[in-house]
Amino acid sequence: MSDIKSPIIINLSEAGRAVQEDARHLRKIIAPSIWSAEEEWAGGLWEKEQPGDLRKVAISREVSLSYVDEQAAQEPHWHPAQIESYFSASAIELVYKQVDSHQPISFTRVKFTGRILIPPRICHLVRLTGLTEVLQFPSPDNSDKVVCDRCIQHERHGCSAEEARAAMGIEV
Repeated sequence: MSDIKSPIIINLSEAGRAVQEDARHLRKIIAPSIWSAEEEWAGGLWEKEQPGDLRKVAISREVSLSYVDEQAAQEPHWHPAQIESYFSASAIELVYKQVDSHQPISFTRVKFTGRILIPPRICHLVRLTGLTEVLQFPSPDNSDKVVCDRCIQHERHGCSAEEARAAMGIEV
């Protein structure tokens, strides 16, 4: 159920500034719940808060929206029931593979500029080069992220987070 009461308008320069000023290089705009440093926001024109203000976050159980950049921590993961989408005007690199295969399979590596929709049950790791929008369509209980080393491929074939990083060309 969404608590958003009006359209949400986000100026990309404001989102970029918010991401750059955040220690995690991640700024959520729409989420299923809020933390103590955040206040519920019903929509409208989103602007980065002034120092000392609570962060404005719209609450929705149907969609989550965040912005990140290349300095945000990324880990290989997959979602049992959630669709995840990344969009950027800068290059995105992705390695991915299905988690349900009964045979050992290698990660596929792609590099692109634009949007990708990742269906449930696809293990993936992204490398970003600029401001990136992350849309998630969460499962009802919102407990949907599974990090590598806890999937069928790991149990059956020894797949690991290190394998995903190596497929990306990241030294392990």
